[in-house]
Amino acid sequence: MFQTERDVEECKGMLEGDLTFIRRNLYRSEPIGTSEIAQSSVILRKWLNEGLLGRLARHSGFEPSFPAIDNHMVVDAVNAGVKINFFLTGGVKFSGRPISGVYDSDEPYQGKPMLPVLEMNRRLMKTGEFLKQPRIFHNKRWFRTSEIISFVANKLGGAHFDRDRDAATENAATYASFGGEEPIMFSKEQNIHLVLEPQGNCTLSAFHVEVLAAASSFMFVHFNGQQLAQMEGS
Repeated sequence: MFQTERDVEECKGMLEGDLTFIRRNLYRSEPIGTSEIAQSSVILRKWLNEGLLGRLARHSGFEPSFPAIDNHMVVDAVNAGVKINFFLTGGVKFSGRPISGVYDSDEPYQGKPMLPVLEMNRRLMKTGEFLKQPRIFHNKRWFRTSEIISFVANKLGGAHFDRDRDAATENAATYASFGGEEPIMFSKEQNIHLVLEPQGNCTLSAFHVEVLAAASSFMFVHFNGQQLAQMEGS
């Protein structure tokens, strides 16, 4: 992959540029648009799904890890038979409000969450665990971080032209929407809309929200347990 040290330095410069793009476009006071999220998904696909970050880290002697919500107790509960239609892990803020542990169920409310969403906390995950983590549940199927990144990049980010239509994935992506007071209907499967940015005119799908969460984790990447920004300033 890296023939010379110049190749390594160019790769590090590209990483710095991509991290800057994510920081400037996803962490701002204005409502976030789908185009910025789509571009971020292409960045994540390149560095994570395609393994560029892993190759750079191995060459440099670092092991990357990412702060992400640990949802294993929710996954265990769903797999054990708790009846829900949809679950989104999330872990990002809209207008200052954290959005995580969103689920939909036809079961009557019993005075407390059906799932242990209040027990979810952030922890560092190595790249393999991070990409394989189940993040969204719909129609008896879990969708992992890597699948979500690829779907958004391939369908919306221009990473490559994709003729295939995966109805199950598209239905999971569009089951819930988030954004302004007047949602854009993605599909007939859309069942939930949460108003998170009342002044915004952009509607985000569940997969958009998960790409935002993945981009946030990527932005705060750690090398050998130390946050990258701290390493650069040392």
